[in-house]
Amino acid sequence: MAASRKRKTAAAGAREKVSIAVHDIDVDAEVWRGLSGWNASASIESRDLRVIGAASRADAMTRLRQTIMTDVDATAALGVKNKRYWSPNPYWKGD
Repeated sequence: MAASRKRKTAAAGAREKVSIAVHDIDVDAEVWRGLSGWNASASIESRDLRVIGAASRADAMTRLRQTIMTDVDATAALGVKNKRYWSPNPYWKGD
């Protein structure tokens, strides 16, 4: 029984290097299948952004891209304007 557990853990921990396109910028990321679903992580300027427990590999990649886009510091480091940024001007749309 312990041998089967080790096999599952070893197979579950194999990480795959991928790149995610965020506004024409490629961000290096890792995707792997964990015991509770698909996980993904990316590091942007020493900020670790993670997604844990996604239903599929594609879902993990989509959720990681959304996580990057909602993080103001990550988008500023990439040079992408974040539309969620608050402005005192009510007519500013974040273009």
